[in-house]
Amino acid sequence: MDTISAYLNPDLFTDTAIPQDTRGLNAALVAAMTNVPNWWEVGAPVVRELRVKGGSVFPRLSTRLAPDRSNRRTGRRHHAAGDRPDGAYDLRMTPTARAFGSERLVLRTVDIEQFCGAFLPGMDDVRKSDSDISPLFANLRGLCPALFTIGTRDALVADTLFMHARWIAVGNRAELDVHPGGAHGFTLLPGTQAGQSQERQAAFLASALA
Repeated sequence: MDTISAYLNPDLFTDTAIPQDTRGLNAALVAAMTNVPNWWEVGAPVVRELRVKGGSVFPRLSTRLAPDRSNRRTGRRHHAAGDRPDGAYDLRMTPTARAFGSERLVLRTVDIEQFCGAFLPGMDDVRKSDSDISPLFANLRGLCPALFTIGTRDALVADTLFMHARWIAVGNRAELDVHPGGAHGFTLLPGTQAGQSQERQAAFLASALA
């Protein structure tokens, strides 16, 4: 799906577009997380211990970056290409994140609220708009090519759509990969869409680094 079609085709965001195996995976995710404790109820020390052991009681946001290259003239290092799945770019919370609700499809509205509250205690939306906190407001000019990947059942879907739009609005190269029904972190889960996304990521990075 090319970038323009992803924006102009509203069918991508309808229930009828969701593949059957994605429906099954989402149902299994909701069932599996029904009795999972909330991380803020478990407590930070327990969460940190689980993370050290490679486990988690809360969803994991993953960002993969291509190897960076050195600028031969300045000696400064920069990323040659970026692969950005399901990122949080506006910590004020987008309307979509606020309206997502309580369905336990990995990441809920309350999860994002609690993450932001723990990370930025007592901070109002004006301060959260600082570009050092919410990269959606940063100066993005001159950044590397980027692939933005998102599922339509991710509470952070608007974060990705907005960030992709800002990336190209300043003249950077960017591609958008939208997966109907994909939950937060779907690229790390079994399923057809994860495989398709991984192939797209590999192709994008290979092209950008060629």
